[in-house]
Amino acid sequence: MEVMEVAGDVADTEVTISNGEGLSLYISKDGGSFHDWNVVPGAYNSRPVDNAGNDSAAMDANTIHGVHNLGFGYKTDFGTFGFRYAPDHQASNTAGDKATGAGGGSGMEYGFTGSLGVEGLSVGISKATKQDEQTAGTSDADSVHYGIAYNMGQFAFGVERTTFSDKSNADNDSNTTTNDVDYTLYGVTYAATDNVTLGINIAQTDEDTKAQTEETTQLEVAYNLGGATLAFAHQQTEDNAGTAGCDADAWTITYKQSF
Repeated sequence: MEVMEVAGDVADTEVTISNGEGLSLYISKDGGSFHDWNVVPGAYNSRPVDNAGNDSAAMDANTIHGVHNLGFGYKTDFGTFGFRYAPDHQASNTAGDKATGAGGGSGMEYGFTGSLGVEGLSVGISKATKQDEQTAGTSDADSVHYGIAYNMGQFAFGVERTTFSDKSNADNDSNTTTNDVDYTLYGVTYAATDNVTLGINIAQTDEDTKAQTEETTQLEVAYNLGGATLAFAHQQTEDNAGTAGCDADAWTITYKQSF
């Protein structure tokens, strides 16, 4: 049995019970998701939004990570299958018990990530659904996340895509407006030396209600110092949030120390 908790924040708590043979059961307040995975390579962070907030591509769109949920995972030689269920996708993760009168419908995630038994290959596919409040005229919010990547030594490359149907209804059960979004993430890395890795990532957000497609290009350099990692990243975003002519640049320096 394992209890996971982020230091100083009891909202991020999960209990994992495992039989030691591949099966694990989860009871979580904000501990996990089968929709929040990533196979696209990056020198440090493949998702530009992890370095700076001028990119809105959300590959884990519609996840139930952040509310009370339970589920299971089963690990095999080919990969891991998983399922999670939240009885109320609007219940606060900070409450000691299910929030009274939250009023949301249920939510679920299920999927697979693994190598399919092929060395260097990474694949994933998952689906997340948030049910409506059984109110006339509302619709469910669904998203499908899929991707593939391959590591061939010095080079690694991959692509992911998330299709999100009815974004406007994901966290507001009374909203009847349909708004579909496609998120796409590309990445290529090159291990120049044993310690230096170069990477380029491109994230795109194409939303029905926006006039333009947002695109962020990120260049990264990561240096392994042994017990520490030093990383530099530069982002250039065009048509941020789907607004024509709204461009931005960001520089990020990251230092991570392991003990």
